[in-house]
Amino acid sequence: MQKKIFFWASVLYSILFVSAFVALTTIYIKERSVNDSSGNLIILTFAMVVLNIIIVAVQVLLGFSFFEDSEIETANAKQFLILSIVTLNLVSVIWNSMHIKWKWKKLRIEKFKVLDITFMGMIVALFIILDYVMGFVQLPAYTSLSLKFLPLFFMAYAADFVKTFIVCAICGVVSWFMPGNLDAGMPGAFMFDYFLPIVTISICCFIRPIKTNSKMVNVTSWFIFVTVPTIIIYLSRVIAGVLFYAAYAWENYSIWVYSLALNAINTTVDYVLFLVAVPSMCKTLNYIVNRLKQNR
Repeated sequence: MQKKIFFWASVLYSILFVSAFVALTTIYIKERSVNDSSGNLIILTFAMVVLNIIIVAVQVLLGFSFFEDSEIETANAKQFLILSIVTLNLVSVIWNSMHIKWKWKKLRIEKFKVLDITFMGMIVALFIILDYVMGFVQLPAYTSLSLKFLPLFFMAYAADFVKTFIVCAICGVVSWFMPGNLDAGMPGAFMFDYFLPIVTISICCFIRPIKTNSKMVNVTSWFIFVTVPTIIIYLSRVIAGVLFYAAYAWENYSIWVYSLALNAINTTVDYVLFLVAVPSMCKTLNYIVNRLKQNR
């Protein structure tokens, strides 16, 4: 009975949330179409359609948490809880909070061994190489391939939070000196555009995919592993655009609309890349994870 109440409450909440977003974007685009026939309206429309599709997909995904077995619920509730918080689904936040056995533990810093330091150095090196090379590659429609994030995702999958955070912080600082840094001379913009998105990957340590006999749960687990940091990266980029790039906003458009639309296109390309590459990469290199575990 309790599950049914929360499920239908979550469905109602999701419908209202999605409907409100769709209605607002549709009304705004219709208003702009009367006075704007430029290519900017096409970009805006495409970006809003993509955002609507992703929002619907995430809300449907959150509904899966009501259909899992109790054993899986306990193991996977933390992933759904974090996704619920990031996507502002209050009903799902309450439901998944009820399925977590809260145990407050001190953050334990494991001893750094030679293998750990070597692994961390390799991840930083891969990040630098990919960031440097992709700095000379510019795709059309304001997009780019953020291949540099892939080693960091694997770091979060293979190592503990402290090591991952240190590596992400180092990479965040190093990215200031890369040719792809378009915010050179603007430390504030750099923080939101580059440093914070890179450090965000470290939170993936708390939402690592779980392995079960259910294919649906396994796919969902990987989806959450990639989706949560991508949402935070997108929001950070949007804030950077609003705070530091108002001068570049399209004529007669709000800086918020400009930043939301432009970063939606760029981040969607990254999102597709992460969804395709991260699971296959981590599964293929799982032997490295096993070797690191043996070293602890």
